[in-house]
Amino acid sequence: MKLLVVSDSHHERDCLIHLKEKYEGNVDAMIHCGDSELEKDDPAMQGFHTVRGKL
Repeated sequence: MKLLVVSDSHHERDCLIHLKEKYEGNVDAMIHCGDSELEKDDPAMQGFHTVRGKL
């Protein structure tokens, strides 16, 4: 199983989009472990399984 795991992207939408373009379809799952600082429905987050961080 191949996973793409990222975290702490802090509003770096372009980075997340680049990662999706490069790896989507080549990995079994994409996981964002938190601190994206983006809304879950932001297009840059689409396709990532996410976890909720502390409030």
